[in-house]
Amino acid sequence: MTAVAMQNYGVNSYMIRQPFDFAGRTGKIVFDVDAVDQGGLGGFVEIEITEDPTPATTFREVQNFEVGPVPRNGLTLRLAGFAECPNAVAPLNTLIYNNYVGTFVTPTFNHSNGCAKTSRGSLNHFEVQVSQSRIDVYGSDFSTDNGQTFSNYKLLYSANISLPFTRGYLHLNPRNHATVKYGFGPDVVFHWDNIGFDGPVISAPRAYEIPDNTTAGPTKAAFKPN
Repeated sequence: MTAVAMQNYGVNSYMIRQPFDFAGRTGKIVFDVDAVDQGGLGGFVEIEITEDPTPATTFREVQNFEVGPVPRNGLTLRLAGFAECPNAVAPLNTLIYNNYVGTFVTPTFNHSNGCAKTSRGSLNHFEVQVSQSRIDVYGSDFSTDNGQTFSNYKLLYSANISLPFTRGYLHLNPRNHATVKYGFGPDVVFHWDNIGFDGPVISAPRAYEIPDNTTAGPTKAAFKPN
């Protein structure tokens, strides 16, 4: 369970430390999440693949949506709702980043052909198939038996792309655009399960954690001018 309570363009970004390698092949990413979209103004789910292990990158569809650092090279995929798909989501405005410049992808198959119905607290199943030259996104309607089975699994989105890399890092980004401002409550909660991807097993980069400093420093006398 992830809860994003930050107001005005907040994100909790979870990066899988093992790299995802799709060199010379189509790689598969799978995950389950209750992907309810609050109209883009509240909470929604975004997936990123970035060449660098840069934490908490974002996308910039317009000047103030969403603020934050963009990837040097990467792909961003936002699951969004549409007027023609009430209570449902599908990929919207996929962006390819090349040297920090984002370009919108023109899909060859998109949400006009169907969306994944959602319900808060009930998981949807998604599969992203990606290569350097193509992306296909499949999704199911929300599960009615706690994620045991998923109905109406179908293709939601396809596009021809040109990625400038073949190995990157997967980020799962639950976002809170501005739930308080738009009357959705103080936070947005998503539930995730069964996250994984295929490909060669690659050693993750070494990382270290720094413990919190719980020792108070010495008090210094205030400066007093002559």
